[in-house]
Amino acid sequence: MNKFLFEAKLLLKQNWAWCYSVIVYWALSSIAYWLLVDIYKWQSIGPTIVWLMAATNILISLQSAFIIDIENDAISQKCIKDFPLLEFLIYRLIWTYIFTVIPVALGSFLLGFTLHLPILYSSSFFITLLLATWLMVGLGLIISILSKALRSMSNLLILIVLPLYIPIILIGAGSIYHVQNHMSNLFETNMLLGLSLIGCVIFPYLLKAAVTVGVEQQ
Repeated sequence: MNKFLFEAKLLLKQNWAWCYSVIVYWALSSIAYWLLVDIYKWQSIGPTIVWLMAATNILISLQSAFIIDIENDAISQKCIKDFPLLEFLIYRLIWTYIFTVIPVALGSFLLGFTLHLPILYSSSFFITLLLATWLMVGLGLIISILSKALRSMSNLLILIVLPLYIPIILIGAGSIYHVQNHMSNLFETNMLLGLSLIGCVIFPYLLKAAVTVGVEQQ
């Protein structure tokens, strides 16, 4: 438990992306509202637009998740023998998820009142947000550490893995669109739930593999 809380304090000190990303999310969503507020279909497409803004800001905020660790060579030190690397990565994954999803969830709740979109503080929206964010955080951390380690190939890496994000974002957008238009989103929710359960199992091991590759390239 002490290691778990220590990792939270460390991440809180070294990474402020969780704080400013929600401000950007709120600002971009508000701009979209003022540009499209006169359009008759705002109540129909507005939640989907806000969701796309949220997903974009989540992905941007994850790029700095391991930057301090890499600059201070902390990742290499954690790869020494007998260090519980997998435990460290599980803690980092959990706390990054918490620091990412809570500000966005609070921002969505406030946007629901500001932009007159009740769906943004509905249970369906928050369930979609929780599940999709977990998948984006897992993939984002893997890409973050690989892109920092493989700097010469970082752009190519991003292009290769970008298609992995697209289904998650589209499934989330489809779920929110269906709920807003009084249709069932059971299929999308089950898809996100199934992928999230798979992610719970494989993300720590994929992160460990990414760290190992990154250290070998240094």
